[in-house]
Amino acid sequence: MKLIITFILILFSSLHGFSQNIYFDSTYRITAQELIGSDPEQALKNVDLLNSISENNAEKLRALLLKAALLRTYGINNEALSILIKTDSIATLEKDNVSLTRIYGLISTIYRESNLSSTGAIYFKKAKEAIEKIEDENLKNRFRGNIEQESAQIELEKKNNPKAIEHLQKSNEYFLMTGTKADIPYHLANNYGEIAKIYLLLNQTDSAFYYLEKSHEQLSKSQSANSPKKGFIFNGFAQTYMAIGSYEKAEEYFLKAKNIADESNYFELKKEVYFMMSNFYKETKQNDRYIEFNEQYLKLINDDQEARKLVSNKLIESLYQQGVNSKNEQRQNSQIITLLIISVFILMGLLSWYIYNKRQNKKKFLAFIEEKNLAKEEKQVISTDKKAIAPELKEDKNYMSEEKEQAILQQLTKIEKTKFYLDEEISLSSLSTKIGTNQRYLTYVIKKHNESDFPTYINSLRINYIVDCLKNDPKFLLYKISYLAERCGFASHSRFSINFKKITGITPSVFISYIKEENEKKEKAN
Repeated sequence: MKLIITFILILFSSLHGFSQNIYFDSTYRITAQELIGSDPEQALKNVDLLNSISENNAEKLRALLLKAALLRTYGINNEALSILIKTDSIATLEKDNVSLTRIYGLISTIYRESNLSSTGAIYFKKAKEAIEKIEDENLKNRFRGNIEQESAQIELEKKNNPKAIEHLQKSNEYFLMTGTKADIPYHLANNYGEIAKIYLLLNQTDSAFYYLEKSHEQLSKSQSANSPKKGFIFNGFAQTYMAIGSYEKAEEYFLKAKNIADESNYFELKKEVYFMMSNFYKETKQNDRYIEFNEQYLKLINDDQEARKLVSNKLIESLYQQGVNSKNEQRQNSQIITLLIISVFILMGLLSWYIYNKRQNKKKFLAFIEEKNLAKEEKQVISTDKKAIAPELKEDKNYMSEEKEQAILQQLTKIEKTKFYLDEEISLSSLSTKIGTNQRYLTYVIKKHNESDFPTYINSLRINYIVDCLKNDPKFLLYKISYLAERCGFASHSRFSINFKKITGITPSVFISYIKEENEKKEKAN
């Protein structure tokens, strides 16, 4: 599940310290509630206007935070971070813990969305610390409720479902302590809906239905009873009915959710509903309907990406125009444009390298699999063919008798079937003892018939064992690399990865991805 931090939502709620500047407040409200989503260019002009008419640091903070949220919404994260760092200094001087909570939350969001989770976690912790310094208990509890929601999402990412449910229940407790100013039923409805999703993931459909009912009940009591949230709840009912095979009821709720999605034109709801309906019609073998909704879903995603690109470009252009009258700002914008161009070329180069490297890895994967299959078909129980003899051993005919050599080879072939090589402590000495020969003779036989030394021979057996596991048992594809290493006898993740690539030509993770691709192709073919 993609991690979405909820501080963007609380940024425009629970606002404290309203000024006596009526024009500022009205402009702020219109910009935050309407223009960010409908007219981002005008919103950008408004936030700069708000900054210019700010009468104190509290107003300046609100204006700068609004601008940072606007830029982050449309993917202009570097500019947003610069603004947030500036606001951090102001809020710290003012000892404004409410603003600090919002600032750290938004910084955390940007870092997490940029896959810098460790840095994001630092700011998330700072946000929690700032919350505890807020004097207004009602406001403090609202932020605590949001923090618990975010903690639940973090636990979900770790697949710790029970812990996630605990955080959501704790979030409800905090929201219930916020007083009458907050739309408590809406927050409860949201949390109950999330709990229902978790139980559906766990295939506990009775619990999923129970919490969906509670979510619907709370939403009907809220100030936003007819919001798109109702569509998400209906979509949850539809998925749960689908899970128990009640397809008629599932379709009924999917259509209810679709009506709300279409009427509200709420992108996230439309995306979720169209995707699930395409899956529903695919599962029920209604191919025409499946194709229809799948195409609508793909178009929706594509249109949204294009729209965001256009808006982002326009915002960047607006930012550039605002700095035309300042030589320093103009120089800074020129540097940004240059960096963007360089980044594009770097990305193009990286993309080309990635595509080339992926093709090469696929060739290595297919070549290894083909070679392994051929080896299995042509393998003989015992081979004394001179062609199989290592070149440096051809002349050493009197090293041991033919009978002795064949006896050791037969014992070695027999003990291979016991998978002795999975023992992490296996050594040349211990294997010699198991077979009943000395180390020199065993080394000679391994070198002659496998063309390798003892460590290479053992590592090859281990890697081939784990490759067979990956090919033949789907559950192995879900295990961590460290577990696979331990399973086949390697003492460390790194030693396993090095030997895996040495033998197969590609890394374990890439090999696993190709196995998954092959399995998916087989499933589609069937």
